[in-house]
Amino acid sequence: MLWKVFSCSCVAVFTTALWGGINHGDFTNMDWAGANVKFGHLADTKNANAVKLLPVSILLGVMGGLLGAFFISMNSKVNKKRKMYLTKSWYKPLETCFFSFMTATCFFLLPWFLSDCKMVAAPTERENEGSMVSEETYRQAWCAEGYYNPLATLFWSSEGEIITNIIGGHIKVTQWGYVLFFLVWYFFFTTSFGTNVPSGLFLPGMILGCCLGELTTYGLDTIGYFSEGEMDVAMKNLVVLANASMLAGYTRMTYSLAVIIMETGQVINLFVPVFFTIMVANLTGAQFTRGAYDRSIRTKQFPILQDWIPAPCKDVIAQQLMNRNLVSFRAVETLYNIKKGCLEGHHAFPVLNEKGNIIGMIPRNFVVVLLRYRAFYVNELEMDDGTSEAQSRAPHVRQALKEEQEALR
Repeated sequence: MLWKVFSCSCVAVFTTALWGGINHGDFTNMDWAGANVKFGHLADTKNANAVKLLPVSILLGVMGGLLGAFFISMNSKVNKKRKMYLTKSWYKPLETCFFSFMTATCFFLLPWFLSDCKMVAAPTERENEGSMVSEETYRQAWCAEGYYNPLATLFWSSEGEIITNIIGGHIKVTQWGYVLFFLVWYFFFTTSFGTNVPSGLFLPGMILGCCLGELTTYGLDTIGYFSEGEMDVAMKNLVVLANASMLAGYTRMTYSLAVIIMETGQVINLFVPVFFTIMVANLTGAQFTRGAYDRSIRTKQFPILQDWIPAPCKDVIAQQLMNRNLVSFRAVETLYNIKKGCLEGHHAFPVLNEKGNIIGMIPRNFVVVLLRYRAFYVNELEMDDGTSEAQSRAPHVRQALKEEQEALR
């Protein structure tokens, strides 16, 4: 599996680099650094003030942990209600259509109601770390020629474009615009995760983290925490830290998340603040809920044992959980007892020998097959070819049992 993943990753990077070179007119000039799959290069982070960033990283960690825990809690409740009421298979396509309609409606109407046109920066195409920020980046919407709608540019872009635009500072959005954008994305992320809507888990968290970083920048600028010359660098640093806090708040990832954040943003010099943010977000979120992946495993009832014992179960012994009135079958059993046992609703039964020792388990489906083919222990009715009736049915019984065993797998 490890080599399969490695091979697929190599092919993906090669293909991305090849098409990136073809897109720029020279397929031999391939970007092996993988810049095409990153969300922007923060070259100014080398001037970051680590002393001022550490307290902010702790603050962002607390906010990310609280937001992540609230997301997991609310999403679990929504999924529980969904499982309770959406009991038919044809409900799921309708649910997907409903979420798609509501998302498209909100994303279209909000920029229309809150239209705030801004002039497109001149020139319309400018170089940004090797990529061209063209006029297609901006969404004109209902604005005049030469102007763009910031909210429409955010809402109508793909997830990767949203992250790139916020990190690169390509569009100018007010703090209230970011608040609205954050609330809308957070609401739909919370309610749609777990449905057939392919919203994902990672990129929505990065988008919310970018908004959280921008809003934190506005707040710190209001109180004068950073000097005027530090604000541009601080904004990019805070966006990276907010991404880490938001993702760690609900995924509860640690070292791997730190590597992902530093690799996508190319900010290896922010290792210490990023690590502080991730650890604080993990500790804060863990006080309220499990991680998103653990919660998903628990919700879908996957039979996975943890490597630790939950606190309420430490003093519980097996005797308290076992049933004293055991429903079992003997190696040679009567039809009356088999019928009585099957009516109990169990899925399998222990089989005992004459001494009362357990010699195995038999699934309920196997018992049904044996009864269907009348594969009784004693049946010596002779057939015309000299074989017994039980012997003539043996191949069919074995085939039926094999099919039932494969179905259980």
